Amino acid sequence: MALISTTKVDSFEPFFTLTAKSYGGGVRTDYLNLLRDYLRNINIELDIQLLGWWDFFGFPPYWGADVFYVSLSGGGVDPDFTGVYNENGSLNNMMFGYHTSMDWDEELGTGKNEWYIQNGLEMISNDSQEQINQCWEWQHYMMNELLPCLPLFSQTSNRSTYELLFYNLHESRPVIGSDQPAVGFSDISLGLVIRKAISYAINREEIRKVVLGDDYEIIHHPTNPTLEEWLNPSSIRYCYNLDAARELMYIAGYQVGWWDVTYPDWQEVCPNNPTTISVSNYGFRIATECLMLISIIFLCNMRRKKKLGGKNE
Repeated sequence: MALISTTKVDSFEPFFTLTAKSYGGGVRTDYLNLLRDYLRNINIELDIQLLGWWDFFGFPPYWGADVFYVSLSGGGVDPDFTGVYNENGSLNNMMFGYHTSMDWDEELGTGKNEWYIQNGLEMISNDSQEQINQCWEWQHYMMNELLPCLPLFSQTSNRSTYELLFYNLHESRPVIGSDQPAVGFSDISLGLVIRKAISYAINREEIRKVVLGDDYEIIHHPTNPTLEEWLNPSSIRYCYNLDAARELMYIAGYQVGWWDVTYPDWQEVCPNNPTTISVSNYGFRIATECLMLISIIFLCNMRRKKKLGGKNE
C-alpha cells in the first residue's frame, strides 16, 4: 500500500479528518491531492491512501475510508442500476452502504430509493416515457436526499466509462455517515449536510483543466453517460460554490463565520446551465447571428432603395 501523508499547515485547524482511498496512482493521486486542497477551504483535513487493485477491491474498503474514487464502465443500454445503488448490490455493500432504513416509507413498505429502482425495473413497457420519468425522479431523489456519490468526469471519446467520488454512508463513519439531525433541520441528517458541503466545495472544472484536459467532460448524473434520454435534464447539480459549502458546514454545527443561514436552494446556487461553453458551437452561433444581421441589413437597404426610387419617379 502506498500512503501519501497529509501536509500539515500551522495555521490550519481542521474540524475533523476524513480518509480517502483509491487504487493505483497517476491521475487518481492528482484528484485526491486537489480534493484535499478544496476540503481545507471548509476546514476539513483529508488523509489519502492509495492501494493496490486487490487491496482496494478484494476487501471491503469501507472499513477504513470516508470517500473513494472509482471508475465504472458498461454498455449503458438500459436503466438497470442494480448492483450499484440498490440495497443488495455488491458495490453498494462494498462502497457507500445504502440501507432501506435510511429512507423507509411506511406506505411503500421499503426504502424510497429501493422502490424507485425496483419499480422502474419491473415496468413492462421498456423504454417507455413512463419508465424514463421514473428514472428521472429517482436520480433527483437519490442525489438530493441520499447523495451517495459526486459524479465527476467521462471521456468524450468513450462515454461508457465514467468516474465518481463515492461517499461512505455506513454508520461506522461517524461524521460523513451520521444519521443524526442537522442543527435546526430535524428532517435532514448531519451526514447528508456534510456530503453536500463537500460536493459544493469541489472545483471539478479546475480538476478537468489541470489534470485531464479537453478530452474529458464533467458529468452530473450518477449513471452511465451513454444512457442519454434516461438522464434527468433538471436533476440537482453540485457546482463549485464555496459560499454554499460554508453555509452547510455552519448548519452541520461548525463555526465558519456564518450567522444568518438558510438551507441553500440548489437551483439558486447552481442554475441548471451547462458548466462549459463549446467554442465550436459558440463560433457557429456568432457566425449564424452575423449572417442573420447582415441579411436584415441587406433587406432593409433594399427596401430603403425601393422607397427612394419610388419617390424619385
